[in-house]
Amino acid sequence: MDRRGAIGAVREAILTNQPKGYEECMNYGMIGYVVPHRLYPAGYHCDPKLPLPLACLGSQKNHMAIHLMNVYGDPATEKWFRKAWQASGKKLDMGKACVRFKKLEDVPLDVIGQVIARTPVKNYIAAIEKRLPALYEQHCGTTGLKRAQVTLAGDHHYGTATNYIFCAQQGLRAHLGQVSANLEERGKLPLSQFAYEAEADRLRCPAGHYLVCHQNRPEEQLKVYLIEDPLACAHCALREQCTQSKRGRSVQRHVQAALVEASRAEANSPAGRYSRQRRQHVMEGSFADAGNNHGAKKARWRGLWRQKIQSWLIAAVQNLRILLRHQVTGPVQAAAAARAGAADRGGILRAVGRRVCFRVFLGGSWLAFAGLNPRPPSGL
Repeated sequence: MDRRGAIGAVREAILTNQPKGYEECMNYGMIGYVVPHRLYPAGYHCDPKLPLPLACLGSQKNHMAIHLMNVYGDPATEKWFRKAWQASGKKLDMGKACVRFKKLEDVPLDVIGQVIARTPVKNYIAAIEKRLPALYEQHCGTTGLKRAQVTLAGDHHYGTATNYIFCAQQGLRAHLGQVSANLEERGKLPLSQFAYEAEADRLRCPAGHYLVCHQNRPEEQLKVYLIEDPLACAHCALREQCTQSKRGRSVQRHVQAALVEASRAEANSPAGRYSRQRRQHVMEGSFADAGNNHGAKKARWRGLWRQKIQSWLIAAVQNLRILLRHQVTGPVQAAAAARAGAADRGGILRAVGRRVCFRVFLGGSWLAFAGLNPRPPSGL
């Protein structure tokens, strides 16, 4: 069977089993199965303008591939998937999320259908939004910092209502960029244009019409408000910027919206913007340095545990550079270090040289430090 037939068969298995709420579209040049922005405005964290992907199906030069993001982000699902594939008697060629195959006979279609059906939209969104608490617990366990000492700074894909509420409950300062569905960029009226009247529990739209509580979703901590008179939307001058639904405009509002708005105000404060700017040049700069100067973009060995060793060595080298930069900086300090080294027969300079050579050996080139150019020790 040619590739078109194989892709078509796998696509049919996905469409038949995908839970309600997912949509099929083109994503990253492949057939994508995504959570649309109307259900999850935050979108994909790598590019919030794109919808949150569940799976992608594509044809590459040497193989066909299924990218399963629900397997990548959930160890329990990954364990089940590998076991189910093995039980089918077919060989699994898989990375962290990419399942590669060259012909349809290599794919157990029932397993593909089951792994898609295992992840309803609500569960997938909940799993995505639980990543921040897990990262926070890991950070506290590693650093030993107390909660009152922690400020969480993150990009805009972290600024969800769930994360704001988590930070407020834990007593954390949340400097998380606000998630946006880019409604204003798309010429649509955002929620901020609707005024909430707490006494009547209703929203007033920019045209002066009211949206009343239509549905309560306690499991999602949301209330859905719907326009009282659909004809008001049908004849409204702002209809093109508001809604295309025959039932009129509807709005989802969090039951703890006041707390969420207070957290957003804190995130948009000068202190919040400074935290995100500092994170960008400190943390992203560290990642860029590891990739550009220490070979983090390429794995030197096969196997995840070996790759961890490479990452640890790169981090150790970066920390050594920071320590040395604070010990010996500028020509005056370098000259003082040179005189001290001459006094003790070069012991200090040899120690510094060994550290520099250690860094240079991993980086792949020799680098002068504080005006010194140490020769590489034997064996490196």
